[in-house]
Amino acid sequence: MESKKKPKILSYLTKKLRQKKRITFASVVAFAIVLAGCSGGTGATGAAGVPGANGAASITPGPSGAQGATGPVGPAGSDGASGTPGTTGATGPAGPAGSDGASGTPGADGTNREAGYKVGLTTFDPALPPKPALPSADKVCSTLTANIMQLPNGLPPDSADDPALGAANSAPDTTRIQTALNNCGAGNAVRLVTGQSGNGGFISGPLTLPSGVTLWIDKSATLYASRDPRQFDKVAGTPSCGDTFSGSSGCLALITATATSNSAVMGDGTIDGRGGSRLLATAVDNKGNPFLRGDGSNVSWWDLAWRANKVGDAGTSQGNPRLILSTYSNNFTVYKIRLQNSPNFHIVTSGNDGVLVWGLKVNTPSNAYQQMTNYLGQPYSVDTAKNTDAFDPGGAAPKTINKVAYSGFSNNVVLAYSFISTGDDDFSPKGSYPNSNLTVAHNHFYSGHGVSIGSETNGGVSNMHVYDNSFDGDGTIENQGLRIKSDASKGGLVTGVIYENICMRNLTLPLVFDAYYSTNTGSNIPNFQNVSINGLNIVGGGRLTMRGYDAAHTLQIAFDNVVASGAFTFTASPLADVHPPFSNAQITVGPNRMDLPFLASAANNVSVTKIVGTASALPVDCSHAFVSFPL
Repeated sequence: MESKKKPKILSYLTKKLRQKKRITFASVVAFAIVLAGCSGGTGATGAAGVPGANGAASITPGPSGAQGATGPVGPAGSDGASGTPGTTGATGPAGPAGSDGASGTPGADGTNREAGYKVGLTTFDPALPPKPALPSADKVCSTLTANIMQLPNGLPPDSADDPALGAANSAPDTTRIQTALNNCGAGNAVRLVTGQSGNGGFISGPLTLPSGVTLWIDKSATLYASRDPRQFDKVAGTPSCGDTFSGSSGCLALITATATSNSAVMGDGTIDGRGGSRLLATAVDNKGNPFLRGDGSNVSWWDLAWRANKVGDAGTSQGNPRLILSTYSNNFTVYKIRLQNSPNFHIVTSGNDGVLVWGLKVNTPSNAYQQMTNYLGQPYSVDTAKNTDAFDPGGAAPKTINKVAYSGFSNNVVLAYSFISTGDDDFSPKGSYPNSNLTVAHNHFYSGHGVSIGSETNGGVSNMHVYDNSFDGDGTIENQGLRIKSDASKGGLVTGVIYENICMRNLTLPLVFDAYYSTNTGSNIPNFQNVSINGLNIVGGGRLTMRGYDAAHTLQIAFDNVVASGAFTFTASPLADVHPPFSNAQITVGPNRMDLPFLASAANNVSVTKIVGTASALPVDCSHAFVSFPL
């Protein structure tokens, strides 16, 4: 009988374990008892112990008869009859096991719960549009080979585009690339590839991307921007670019797509704006005076940005070109390309319906420029390469182009599976016209000002979902996380912003929600409503700002499942003395864990409301979130 019982119980337990089902305590004890009966033959079977009460912490075998002398192995004794539940009998000398006792009452549910959300592991997301793909061979209308060699640091030699050093043209590849694009036709692609001798460089001035055409930059090929500001003037012969006062509106972008459908820039190659290289024309300041380096040589694009932003020529904004500008377009795509060293913003979309940026890599400044210095002798870094936002989508004024009316609304924008390290905002929706339905998912952010709404929010920003992203900093001022920023000169309604499953470490400013981002005044009051953070893990502390505008325009934000370690303080500038960094805020927390130091303050008009409920969410798992920037 013993030999029949054991396999049934073993099979039962094995089955339960494989199914990850709950196993009762009594079943486990029964299993132990049966195993105990696997010893050699014994004397006569002792009387069965009285079974313990249901649910008891243990079931002790009842007393047995005196142990007989060991003899030849014989058949197992029969089971003792089950008694009615009662108190456990005293333990007798070891003997053969009795039959199983009645099962106790099941205990509390001990089902294994899965770990918290694992940031950085999602490879497929049905909520996103389909992943883009490179064009097939039959869709390539023209293949152009590179003629310019690259130095070991990845940059072209100065002689490649400097007429003073023998170059025939300061933008030698503009004409052939533009001609190929113009002749390509919708649905096809122009492909830039390396030359037979290993040359990988193209140097170009502004290019126009036709509707439906893809510019494909192949692996190891690099499209460099010309260093000549005259190439980027809006009107040939009228200088408007390369100064400290015209702003980016005075310059053409390197690549422009206007009123297009299904146009794209993609490939495993690189677009390099050469923001730290010395210009081929003398720059001027806001007074019309030449702006030169101390040795009399020309400054760089980034020198102009530093002069305009940090030195502060009154009312100035650097006249620097952007790398990619798409306006009034539908379904514009940027896929896999590496963008670096832009003179200004890397990607700007304005008034587009449908923008998909997938697999982008932004690395500014690149290693080559980190070995150089600006006009003040400071090494180029994320701090000295100013206003190099990675991707800024925004609305635009309504407009009719080629008899087609465009609303100017920015709608349906996606940034996914990208890697971004730059000297300003990593992703920054903004503008004076509506901006809605934005998704930021499965990205890795490094240096930069993080996912940052504003500062222009007077057009409104709504319905933005930010999830499964990591922010990996080094503790410098340029490492920031989640931000909404504005002021009374350009504020508006920001609503319906959801942040979920976010990992951060070593950020100086992990959370900034600030209606007094600058000292500018006006009647466009910032209003941040319906903002939520659910699933956040912060390592390394940092400085926080939670500052609404006033009692009628409070910051309304909810926190849940927030794990935080390190020291946290509240800080803000400017106007911290008049408008404290933790003020005019209605904060909701819970029901799950909340580690940040939020306390109500009547003096500063801050309320903190705790949601009562069952705390069931597990902390976000960041063990796979932080990865090295891809080479």
